[in-house]
Amino acid sequence: MTRAATWMRFWCELSASAPGRPSRNVLGLHLAPTPRLAVRWMREQAERVARALDPGPDTPWLPPACLRPVRAGSVPDPGSVIREWARAEAERENALRVLREGWSYTVAARDETTHYRLTAWPLVLPPAGELRVYRRTRAAA
Repeated sequence: MTRAATWMRFWCELSASAPGRPSRNVLGLHLAPTPRLAVRWMREQAERVARALDPGPDTPWLPPACLRPVRAGSVPDPGSVIREWARAEAERENALRVLREGWSYTVAARDETTHYRLTAWPLVLPPAGELRVYRRTRAAA
């Protein structure tokens, strides 16, 4: 099958897993038609996770004084790592370039209890006209 006879799509996934455990929790999935839309979805998900992991002190849904600042570097901060990636234009352009070349791209961050991964990778799918449905038939006795 030639490259012209296939469709390229990009599978995007946001997941969390416990260190040392083989299982993972999928927090979001997306099938993007282009690399640019895959990176856009990744950015939106990165902002969503960063807001959940590392909310600002003026966040309206939190009660007053329930957050306190932590010294930078004293503990792992996956929210900040993911937020920095979402706001770094050069790194998102790098992700776009990597996906266009046909490679997978992952943003990863962790703390003591959880590893977070935001990944996109290319899928090569046959055109819809070439899909075949196979049915089981009963053998004649």
